[in-house]
Amino acid sequence: NKMYITFEAEEGVLETKEITYGDTYGDLPVLEKEGYTFKGWYTAMDGGEKVEENTVVTSSKTLYPRWEINTYTITFNTDGGSDVETMNVDYNDEVTEPTIPTKLGYTFACWTPELPERMPAENLEVTATWTPNEYTVRFEANGGNIVNLGDTWTEKTVTYGKSYGELPQAKSDVATFLGWYTSGDEEKEITSDSIVSITKDQTLYAKWELLDNVAVYSVTDNSLRFLKPTKVFNAGTIYEDREATAIYTDYETAKYSSSNLPVWNAYSSTIEKVTFETEVAPVSTAYWFYKCNNLTNINIPNKVQIIQERTFSYCHKLKRINFYYFWQCPFRLGYARAKTTATPMTKR
Repeated sequence: NKMYITFEAEEGVLETKEITYGDTYGDLPVLEKEGYTFKGWYTAMDGGEKVEENTVVTSSKTLYPRWEINTYTITFNTDGGSDVETMNVDYNDEVTEPTIPTKLGYTFACWTPELPERMPAENLEVTATWTPNEYTVRFEANGGNIVNLGDTWTEKTVTYGKSYGELPQAKSDVATFLGWYTSGDEEKEITSDSIVSITKDQTLYAKWELLDNVAVYSVTDNSLRFLKPTKVFNAGTIYEDREATAIYTDYETAKYSSSNLPVWNAYSSTIEKVTFETEVAPVSTAYWFYKCNNLTNINIPNKVQIIQERTFSYCHKLKRINFYYFWQCPFRLGYARAKTTATPMTKR
């Protein structure tokens, strides 16, 4: 007897096969379907028995294909960011957004290629795209002035992972600018080539080295004092911790004349006494006390080697000049009449 085996597919009858009663099914069609794995032929659409090639035919039948949906993986390459777990998604299921990764100094932008709305019939690998963060760097002059190409800078924007780029310059009347530094225990110099590694806004501080040849002066209670600076400032400000006006004197190179008098000469009529702090001593003294006509007393520091002409011109009330012995002593007091006392210096 002949048995008729019908192979039913989704699109309709695939084929009908004639088999003699008692024979085996023999070769069975193998089907393919995107996103699915073919699991064989069954005697019912749901349930039923599976028919193999060596199954004996005992009756005519309609056979139905059985499918198993495939599961595919999405692998996330975070490019140095935090880990994102691999996702297993069945074919054509909706793809949900994974946990957004994080990366120091960057903001997550997107996945490349873009995640599909539904899972295709293949494994995927996507890579994180990052946008480097921008931060504001502020500059603190620490008493000096911030200048750069004629413009005043207070802050600039920098990008994580890139160099700081052009930095402003700083100037002071009493110090040499050494560069920009971070604060705290781990002080670090920042240059234009330094790579930005901060993760929040930053303040950089000017670092200074006080010059040896500067002093501040103070005119208080008719007394002119010359003081050694201990901090950085600019001319015209108040040198608060020393009660002195922050106008500096380049006392190693300043050369004054009757038409270029020192700044403290504006107080010449009120100055009665002059004192020098240790380490402050002019090399060129010409016109330093020109027309200080109320000056009565002055102590010359031991580092002064020469008192030049016109140092005390028109100091009519000058009564006493106290000084150490000079290796080059001759000088003219101008129109001043004063007693002088000298303490011999010991040669070394």
